Amino acid sequence: MLHGDNASKKLHTCKQNKENIMLREERTILWRTSSVCLGLAMPAIMLGNSIMYALFGVGVISGLLATKDVSLRDTVQFILKSKLILLVLALLASFSISAYLGINQSYSLHKVSQVVGIAVGSLALVFTLREMKGKYLNYLLLSLIIGTFGMTVLALMDAFLESYRLSSALHGADKALSVHRLNFYSSALVVMLPFIWAYYVRSIGEGAPIPKMTAPIVLPLTLATVFIAGGRAGWVAVVPSLIIFLVMAMTIYKVNFHARHWFNLFLTIVAGLGGYALSRGPSALMERMELLQGERGLGGGRWDIWNTAINHIFDKPMFGIGPNAFRWLPEKIDLHPHNFMLQILLETGVVGTVLFMAMLLFLLITFIHYAKGNIMGLAALSSFVAFWTAALFNKSIFDMEWLSLFILSTTIGWRVGWSAGPVSFGQVLSQSSFIKPFKKKQG
Repeated sequence: MLHGDNASKKLHTCKQNKENIMLREERTILWRTSSVCLGLAMPAIMLGNSIMYALFGVGVISGLLATKDVSLRDTVQFILKSKLILLVLALLASFSISAYLGINQSYSLHKVSQVVGIAVGSLALVFTLREMKGKYLNYLLLSLIIGTFGMTVLALMDAFLESYRLSSALHGADKALSVHRLNFYSSALVVMLPFIWAYYVRSIGEGAPIPKMTAPIVLPLTLATVFIAGGRAGWVAVVPSLIIFLVMAMTIYKVNFHARHWFNLFLTIVAGLGGYALSRGPSALMERMELLQGERGLGGGRWDIWNTAINHIFDKPMFGIGPNAFRWLPEKIDLHPHNFMLQILLETGVVGTVLFMAMLLFLLITFIHYAKGNIMGLAALSSFVAFWTAALFNKSIFDMEWLSLFILSTTIGWRVGWSAGPVSFGQVLSQSSFIKPFKKKQG
């Protein structure tokens, strides 16, 4: 009888072990799927919203499924105690009031509902990334780099081959023949580049052979494409992003950049501008460089657009004319002000602007904190600066494509920023949540 009990216990233990192994394997597959899809989501913005959202959705759902049977209490408490969450909720409330009191109530309320949907998606992304272990986070970063380089190659083919079929597939038939079809990719690319820079600095500093071999191709080609794509906002945004990254990498992480590196950087920028001239024609480059004149100059008509926004700021100073309602002004000459600060002030008023700037200031302080302790945190800071510099000249801040890029880049930046170790803006769950901190190879 005793022998039978022991056999039964052994059989039960064996079954439990098999179930645990199957559960671990299932969870591993889910986490790998999540990390790869989330890493590819940002680069996929070039292929259109539907593909980006599909990758985002699969990545988040896979990550949430991977957390089953795992206590989420720590993450829930972190979110409930987060000052940032309170700011976002207050901001959404102010947007709703602005829409209700705005000049086109139904349209603005519909736009607010889209923003709320993005906010819910970002909350699910926070759950997923905070529970993701460090090794899967590295998969995410690697997928981001591979995806960005792949989209860069497609962008270069589109710029130089003049293939209507390729351009139609990437941008739609209505934009396939436009010389401006790649403009937005400049801004999107410059938001992603800092993560590539940090990954390569960390990997080369640790003596990894593959990053060392691929750096002379990936780094200059992706940076040059910012200029070849032709987006003025991207051209402007890459400057502060690159300066912040280089200065902090040299001063905090003691990364040595030699004369050849600076010369290669100069050549890359020149090659990028030259590539734009080669793909669009020298006259297009000259018009692009004009500050105040020309339809395609650096101003690009923005001075008149900004002046229209300024003239209506005091129409409804407290709550504004309603989110994304610039297009309903009688004398508007475009669909949005092409400047996020003017747009927020005009469309959400003083209340929305104060809450919005408080949110940005909170994130900026957080990323500065991360940048001082983690090379990937420096990537988060540089990406954050790149996004908001581009947003001074770029799309509507309520554009779902642009807003989704902000959510992805900021949330990924937050996750890789605190993964170097426990910090005051949220404790990591366990040692397995860390990614390796940057350690420069000796000798």
